Amino acid sequence: MGVNVPGLRQKFKLLVTYGVYNSIDEIADKLGKRPKTILSWADGTPSVDPDSVPNRSFQAFARIFADAIGVDADDPKVSDLLLAPPSWLEAELRQRSGISFRKLLEDEAEKSAFEMERYPTESMMIRTVLIPPPSADHRAWLGEFFRLVLKRDLRRYNVFALQYTNAQWGPVPFTLKPETGNLHLPGFQPDRKHAYMQELSDEGLSLFAVVACRQELPEVLQIHAAEETALDTSSLSALVDVLHKSTRADRRFFTVSVHFDRG
Repeated sequence: MGVNVPGLRQKFKLLVTYGVYNSIDEIADKLGKRPKTILSWADGTPSVDPDSVPNRSFQAFARIFADAIGVDADDPKVSDLLLAPPSWLEAELRQRSGISFRKLLEDEAEKSAFEMERYPTESMMIRTVLIPPPSADHRAWLGEFFRLVLKRDLRRYNVFALQYTNAQWGPVPFTLKPETGNLHLPGFQPDRKHAYMQELSDEGLSLFAVVACRQELPEVLQIHAAEETALDTSSLSALVDVLHKSTRADRRFFTVSVHFDRG
């Protein structure tokens, strides 16, 4: 006899996709089973229905999922997720990955290392500079050209820069200046002159973050940077997984908030 777990193969896949475990092999190892065995629970055998976990293995099986969502194995949420469709588990893992990254930033990020530079305009004798609200470090007009400089030496780290807006984390171009290790967002033009960026449409508070880690960061981040696409949940989870596996001595975070106003 066994316990019916709907969409079991998909649930195993979600644990790997969201970076909780590296592979089916790792999940099987934690259960003390071979990968072939736990996949037979999902796919069934001539004598056993699919999506069925043996009673004698169910406690250890539930613990695998409890660890994935950060609760005790006897938490009712675990049994709810195991007996529900895979979409419920995916929603929980998606929420957890976003919260986990924000918590790392809130707990560890240095918030006073950035400087904002605005595009010099010779035609203006007097320049209006907006005073940032209490919730922001800087303030700018929509469409205004600006750049951010992180005044820290990051030459010994693997680095990635992001912007959080519209409930998504997107990559931000940057250049690490070899003479100082300072990080320039969005970097430099081919002629080595400063490049500038502008926010065109998203009014309100925007958060910029830089992740610096001595461990290699997930390769998928470079794909998002090259394609200029927001990080999907699995990519964000892969990043969080690397960061959680590193020590605090091997990682650094920096954030700066900018409030954009419509002129």
